[in-house]
Amino acid sequence: MKIFNKNFGAFTLAEVLITLGILGVVAAITLPSVVSNHKKLETAVRLKHAFALFSNAFRQAESEYGNAENWGVTWVYDREQTNATSEEREAVVNASEKLYQIAIKPNLKIVKDYGSKKTPNDIGYNGPISPKSGKKNDSAPKAHWFVLENGILAAVGVADKCEEYETHVDEEENPVTSCTNRKYKNLTIWVDINGFRGPNTYGKDFFIMYLNSATNKFDMHAYNPGSGVDHRRKFLDECNTDSGSQYCGKLIELDGWQIKDDYPWF
Repeated sequence: MKIFNKNFGAFTLAEVLITLGILGVVAAITLPSVVSNHKKLETAVRLKHAFALFSNAFRQAESEYGNAENWGVTWVYDREQTNATSEEREAVVNASEKLYQIAIKPNLKIVKDYGSKKTPNDIGYNGPISPKSGKKNDSAPKAHWFVLENGILAAVGVADKCEEYETHVDEEENPVTSCTNRKYKNLTIWVDINGFRGPNTYGKDFFIMYLNSATNKFDMHAYNPGSGVDHRRKFLDECNTDSGSQYCGKLIELDGWQIKDDYPWF
């Protein structure tokens, strides 16, 4: 009985090289898409987990202290900041610190506490970065930064928003816009789902959650686009900009904690 066929032809070196070349081309085409899809899936899963952690912390605080409106922290909504006194500014910081002490510290496993009144630069965090321009946002407010045992980096503070702008012409006759009416808004939690590791970018690993002052409920950072508006389309359009990238997390939530094909993955 023959155990092999002497007439069996092996691949030539040229055929092997051609085959490897074809496989290389296919890999070069498909691998970036596979890696990107994996990162999107990982981002959505991590964000959902982070939101669940903080949501549970707030629910535990509610079970002990009652509804958030009784915590003495939601009064910062719509509080004027532009002409606020130093005492009023300190009171706002104290409100966010109270939120940390009531809801966060007792109910989450914190492995590193950087303390209050810290900026990203103070703790050595290279971010947050705007997705389209790639510029670092150096206007992030002072907050209480900390790291959870799973590596999540987060901060509790108060977000602000400019309500009125004024445009004037400078000495070189260039239009300059400045804020004339800035107000403190919601008590906010900034979250980087993979800690100090990059890309430290809004919509990729850096997201915003907040204590909704209208409902006193914890939620992904959002706003009411108005009745009769396609909310998903509105948040998608906002997420596609630098200034609106703070709403990207809400878009992921609206899509069932997944990143769809039209998500602006810069």
